[in-house]
Amino acid sequence: MEDDLFVLRRYSDNSPFSFNAISDPSVTTEQMEALIDAIVDGLFSVCATLGVVPIIRCQKDNAAEQVAVVS
Repeated sequence: MEDDLFVLRRYSDNSPFSFNAISDPSVTTEQMEALIDAIVDGLFSVCATLGVVPIIRCQKDNAAEQVAVVS
């Protein structure tokens, strides 16, 4: 494993925090906002622990952009 690897949440088959959940067109706005908030909180915790200010690059017009903007 990589020395710098971290996991925000452990994987499970029905996890709402997965690539499939982010990409699922049937996800409601409320579910997507909860997912994005959880990702942002986790990334903030990692950055605060490491004492770094992140530079986030992402594609436009998708959930990744929302995570970058909220961060």
